[in-house]
Amino acid sequence: LIRVLAHVEAGMDFAEEDITFIQAAEVQQALTDTRLAVEQLIASYEEGRLIREGIKVAIIGRPNVGKSSLLNALLKLDRAIVSDQPGTTRDVIDESLNVRGIPLRLLDTAGLRRTRDTIENEGIRRTEDAIAEADVLLLVLDGAGGITDEDRAVCETYGSRRHLLVMNKMDLPESQTFDANQLHEGAGPEFVKVSAKTGEGLDHLTSVIQSVCLKEGLEATPSVLVTRLRHKASLEHAHRSVEEAMRSLERKESGECVALDIRAALDALGEITGAVSTEDILERIFQDFCIGK
Repeated sequence: LIRVLAHVEAGMDFAEEDITFIQAAEVQQALTDTRLAVEQLIASYEEGRLIREGIKVAIIGRPNVGKSSLLNALLKLDRAIVSDQPGTTRDVIDESLNVRGIPLRLLDTAGLRRTRDTIENEGIRRTEDAIAEADVLLLVLDGAGGITDEDRAVCETYGSRRHLLVMNKMDLPESQTFDANQLHEGAGPEFVKVSAKTGEGLDHLTSVIQSVCLKEGLEATPSVLVTRLRHKASLEHAHRSVEEAMRSLERKESGECVALDIRAALDALGEITGAVSTEDILERIFQDFCIGK
């Protein structure tokens, strides 16, 4: 953009000089390339945010499907209390886990059910808050106990969110293989089968979580990611200014109008990289043209 602005301004200020300046078609192509680059950076924000803040993974389901056991198994430590008594988990437990360089924030939650217990209801309310903030939900079911109406209610309520169906307790002899449509018609993905007790399927589960949240996986992540909302806003401002400059060219408006829009784009980018000064533009003009020599 500095080069393009330098040429546009030189074309106005030194029009009488015997110099060949950049043509409108070249300016348009340069702006088109810049717009594409800015769009790619804006599109990288969501992945950048996930990598910076961690992918929030809420582990949800009815009581006693093994949510806390799954959390402990993924962390490889006894972080959550595990009990056969329904409603043991009363608050959201937030723990971090690094998977192949990608940080996960695992949120163990209270079992979702109707209850008259005041404290348990408060835990369920906090669970709903955690679900609202999560990037992906693990809908955990009991592979040995089968699918219940409570399971179906959870899936119907949250199935529209980005989620994975996790069939736990697959180590038990009474565990069964279910079709996702038995849970809810059009439930989406097939079950990821795991055993929190033996660790079976956990590596596959973390891999699927990563692939669901990061479109092409870590290896395909761009070399430059936007991780801050402030930078994303600056890029969006720059994008609007570049598009306005392109429209000014198409309308064959004066060079002053085009230069004004390009400078606005540079100012927006300067909020990220550092301000672009008049000296930067002049340096480029004298670098590209033999003016005043």
